[in-house]
Amino acid sequence: LKQVAEGHGRRFLFRSGASLLTAFAMLPPQPISAEDMAQYVRDHRPGVVLVGSHVKKTTAQLQELLKLKATEGIQVDVERIQKGGKTKMLEELIECIEKLHSSGKHPVIYTSRTELTNFDTQEERLHFGEQVSSFLMEIVHALPSTTGFLISKGGITSNDVLSKGLELTTSRVLGQILPGCSVVKCPSNHTRFPDMPVVIFPGNVGDESGLATIFQRLSKAG
Repeated sequence: LKQVAEGHGRRFLFRSGASLLTAFAMLPPQPISAEDMAQYVRDHRPGVVLVGSHVKKTTAQLQELLKLKATEGIQVDVERIQKGGKTKMLEELIECIEKLHSSGKHPVIYTSRTELTNFDTQEERLHFGEQVSSFLMEIVHALPSTTGFLISKGGITSNDVLSKGLELTTSRVLGQILPGCSVVKCPSNHTRFPDMPVVIFPGNVGDESGLATIFQRLSKAG
């Protein structure tokens, strides 16, 4: 249908998951199945989960993830960013992440779930959102270099992780670990995280167990 329509000069703009591109390109099944993607984890080391999205579905998925014994939640108090306390908080968070990683635990870094509303204009609100995103990218910059994998939850968060946090100019798409959730791999010559798999998990995708499922597939932990 698409080919017939394009043959008549019609063009389409699709908003969809990665599977649509796979279908259009008629690609074969991905080489490593979703259930076996732990093979990509670097040296089977602990990973990191970064949750920027604060939509209701993401919060429910986060709650399910934090029930797993292998994870440890670390909250980013966005109000402290607004009040000018981000430098001290960044130091505290990085120290906590390093300790958890060294102990074999998987840090789950998430922004506080209550959205601030004390803004006079929409422009102020957007500017603060950029400040929060910038703070999260500082955390990504400082993650342990031996991090085994990274799960990024949230569409905008994931875009910033790839382009700003990891500063990727190219990456290899490995496939999908859940419908709508792609896995890419950092280049082998990445200065800090060579060959690290990164999950791109949009905010309103998946059911309540989606985040926990992805984590368990990569970590092989409960």
